[in-house]
Amino acid sequence: MSEAPPKIADLVPHDGLMVLLEDVLHWDQSGVLCRTKTHNRTENPLRRDDQLPALAGIEYGAQAAAVHGALLGQKAGGYLVSVKDCQIKTRLLSDHPGPLLVSANRVMATQDAFIYRIAIQEETAAPLDTDLLVGQITIMLT
Repeated sequence: MSEAPPKIADLVPHDGLMVLLEDVLHWDQSGVLCRTKTHNRTENPLRRDDQLPALAGIEYGAQAAAVHGALLGQKAGGYLVSVKDCQIKTRLLSDHPGPLLVSANRVMATQDAFIYRIAIQEETAAPLDTDLLVGQITIMLT
């Protein structure tokens, strides 16, 4: 889509520091690609002992799925009810200084639920061939 999307804070059911994504780089009917540097912020609410565990990437992916749904005109608000096939290839997201690319691609949609494949990569000048986290999430709408 060519038009500029609304601010991410207007698209996710979170506010303040829990808005983890910063920019929408691309979106279409099948998915969204976002960028963020919030994993490096000391005030990130998901940090523990000044580190951000890679498992927190699931929340980043869930927010990307929420952004995608909102851009498609769906109501906000839902619950993450399932995480499957999650592969984590780093211990800490905070070990990666560059911006993160967070994608959410819709696998299935019903009136009450969505399934997305999520992936997180560090944005680098090198070809993007290393996922820090991949998985499948299911979101039930409220």
